[in-house]
Amino acid sequence: MHDQLKSYTIKVTVVTVTLFIVGELLANYAPQLFSFKMFPLVLVLFYTTSLLLFYLVSRIYKSKPKRFIPMYTLVSGMKLLFYSCSLLLFLFFYRSDSIAVALTFVICYISFTFVEIFCVLSSLSE
Repeated sequence: MHDQLKSYTIKVTVVTVTLFIVGELLANYAPQLFSFKMFPLVLVLFYTTSLLLFYLVSRIYKSKPKRFIPMYTLVSGMKLLFYSCSLLLFLFFYRSDSIAVALTFVICYISFTFVEIFCVLSSLSE
């Protein structure tokens, strides 16, 4: 489990750094398209949540493999609910940047979920 978590941490870190660099480039070279000042906070939110949930999912699979599918579904649903509430809070506080906030959340959600699903499926096949 430690090797899987380490591998996942590296992959999520690469995704986070890549998204940060792209976001900073957009903020510097196309400020009219992307001017969301709290972008790094959103990345930290997705990064920490993603690591925590992968750790929980890995522990669930190791301890109760027969209950993995319902528990993974529950964890994924709770994650989606958490991200939705976070998005609503950001949209409430940053109304002027609502398009950038929504696009940031969509891009981060798709990126981090893709990495999570890829890593969970690869760890299940081991």
